[in-house]
Amino acid sequence: AEGKANSALSTAKSYADTSASSKANAALSSAKSYADTASAKEAAKAVEAQTQTDIFNKLTNNGKEQGIYLQSGKLYLNATYIKSGTVSADYIKAGTLKDSGGNMTWNLGTGAISAKKLSINSTNFTLTTAGNMTAKNASINGTVTAESGDNKVVMGSGRLRISYKGKEMGMVGANGLAGYTDIAGLNFDLEVTGDYMTWAAQDKANSTYIMKWTYAQDSSFGFSGGMLNAGCDIDMRYYKLRNVSWPDGGITGTCNFVRIISMSSDGTVASWSNGNRMQFKNGILISGVFS
Repeated sequence: AEGKANSALSTAKSYADTSASSKANAALSSAKSYADTASAKEAAKAVEAQTQTDIFNKLTNNGKEQGIYLQSGKLYLNATYIKSGTVSADYIKAGTLKDSGGNMTWNLGTGAISAKKLSINSTNFTLTTAGNMTAKNASINGTVTAESGDNKVVMGSGRLRISYKGKEMGMVGANGLAGYTDIAGLNFDLEVTGDYMTWAAQDKANSTYIMKWTYAQDSSFGFSGGMLNAGCDIDMRYYKLRNVSWPDGGITGTCNFVRIISMSSDGTVASWSNGNRMQFKNGILISGVFS
């Protein structure tokens, strides 16, 4: 009986060891398979995440080794100098482009373009190699400067500033009236550095411009300073002069007088009329009665 019991115990122990070993091996195999699958997925992701630059750097040892490489059906070139007639590509990545004649350089990194001669020809904009530009429309946020010899014009901030021989003469533009928030107009402003402001005209073709209506800052050059100086006749077109005063003043009042009509041979008045009158305002005769 004891022998049978020992035999049964041995059989049970052998079965338990075999079952445990089998389960352990199965678990180990499953864990190894999962780990291999996860590693393969991570490796695949790493390969897929590679850019063209990554592949190029691996093939060329980060650009140190030159050559022609074929990888996954794609061609990679690394060279110091490549000469070609025509290059057709969907995407070109470059640093600086230069033409063979040394006329033009384009730094793509900074966006700077330098050229000895540059021309642009499009439907709405042209630029010649001589520097002549034509555009149908332009919106400029800043200033435009035109300079020739002693003359300089700067257009910006809604105004036109004019300089001559390095001195600013003045500007043309809109401005508000001091002391008012809703009163504005077109201004012709003369700077203190400018000597005069004038309207001038040619009397004949190819002649000098004659000053016709001039405001002078001072009297140092033949004009009356602080005044408008006429260089031609003024036709008021029958419009009125108002609020006029004269340099030496002018009387305001009424003068009643007798008008002599004829004289006798002995020097006495032969005939006359009464009720004559002249009325003055600020030295100007504004009405009269002559009978």
